[in-house]
Amino acid sequence: MKHRKIVLTGPESTGKSTTAHAIIKATKIPIVWEYAREYLDIMSTRYQREDLDNIAKVQQFRETIKSQLHPQIICDTDILTLYIWSKYKYGKASFQLRSMYESNDWDKKKYLLFAADIPWSADAQRENPQEREELYGIYEQALNDAGANYVVIRGSGQKRVDAALAEII
Repeated sequence: MKHRKIVLTGPESTGKSTTAHAIIKATKIPIVWEYAREYLDIMSTRYQREDLDNIAKVQQFRETIKSQLHPQIICDTDILTLYIWSKYKYGKASFQLRSMYESNDWDKKKYLLFAADIPWSADAQRENPQEREELYGIYEQALNDAGANYVVIRGSGQKRVDAALAEII
């Protein structure tokens, strides 16, 4: 086991969840799925900045519980994504999101930053087909600023999965 917590992160539609499914199949490592998708699926209205606080609380709670139960976990996102998204979409992050971001256990996580080098695929929750490169740069800058341990995942299909697996096992 190389790292206790592995976080898949990056712009939307870069293969994170698809790769997560392949990782689970290959390793049986437990995963904390992206709660935002569940939350947004049950909403009857457009989400607001305040909804990101609710999503972050549940996401972090699930990550904490699962990490207490297992020696290694995969996270299909974490506070980094919610913090970046709040700042990008709304121009600022709430006090709660900022606090969670600043207290993130960066040194206990390995980030797999997914490059926007595969075709964008539409779904009901995706909003930014044209801004993926810009968002990738924001993710990379945030990881560098935090001194986070990260590696960039590039390529398509099995190459992407193999690169992620090489960082995990």
